[in-house]
Amino acid sequence: MNNETSGKPTLATTSIREWIETPDLENFLAVYDVLIDIQKELNVAAEGEHVDIPMIPPVIKFSELLPRDTVALRDQYYSRRWKVTKFLVNKGVIRGFKIQEGFGLGHRWQKRMLIAADRGPVSEALADMHAEHESAWVRPLECANPP
Repeated sequence: MNNETSGKPTLATTSIREWIETPDLENFLAVYDVLIDIQKELNVAAEGEHVDIPMIPPVIKFSELLPRDTVALRDQYYSRRWKVTKFLVNKGVIRGFKIQEGFGLGHRWQKRMLIAADRGPVSEALADMHAEHESAWVRPLECANPP
């Protein structure tokens, strides 16, 4: 599969924990968002099969990523998903991706990404992302607003 990225993807040589703790909330959620979509598709895919995810899904999981439905914010969301997927290739979490072109995918918001990924690295990254999300973003908010 041809990557939308330049260069050859490298295997993750550092702990996933190191790179998931560094992004700001918006970028963290963007990585988490894409990984959730990839994992959902991998769960029903045959081993080694490429999966595809929408550039803009019908339901936005994190309102911080698309706080209002405007043209500018949709374009920003689209761009961020592309950049995050490139980031996941560079970190060795997925093997590659390309934007699907073709009939019925005319408008850029309707396009899909075809992803080459293995269950192991995606599941591991997603588990770490989930743990980080719970400990760094969800629990502190619960403590700040006791019942």
